[in-house]
Amino acid sequence: METKHTQIGTGNDLLKARQETLKNLTEQPLRPQGKLWNMDVFSWGWTSEENIINTIHAMPNKVVWVGRYKEIKAVLAQDSTVISNISQIIALEKDPIVGSIIFPAVEFSIVGSISDAFGRAADGLQKGKVFLFTSTTKEWSEDIALFESHLTYLRG
Repeated sequence: METKHTQIGTGNDLLKARQETLKNLTEQPLRPQGKLWNMDVFSWGWTSEENIINTIHAMPNKVVWVGRYKEIKAVLAQDSTVISNISQIIALEKDPIVGSIIFPAVEFSIVGSISDAFGRAADGLQKGKVFLFTSTTKEWSEDIALFESHLTYLRG
């Protein structure tokens, strides 16, 4: 008599499935934050690269995007056409960046704080643009809190 063995998945498969389930449970919605300097402002913590891509493509106006360097690089690696709807990229990093990435036809800068990111966006006179702040790191909730705090401060 022959015994049949059915493999239900390796430990890695189960771990990946669990991580995907947890990610879907904690993924945050896009949050409208009102206006600043005649720009519509949105923040988004803990979302997928695919959601960021789809959202930027769907925006009616060019986007000023502030996010972590690694997430920006990952999004552009996944869909380089998204750059056509971006006017400015501001990478938020506390540590120096190793290596570089080129963003043709888009103003690109690296800043060390959320305050510096707002300052860089203000320098570009972004009237009529969409300001999108994203954080897909494990510290996303702290990043969003700092962003919202600074936004409130700027509005007086």
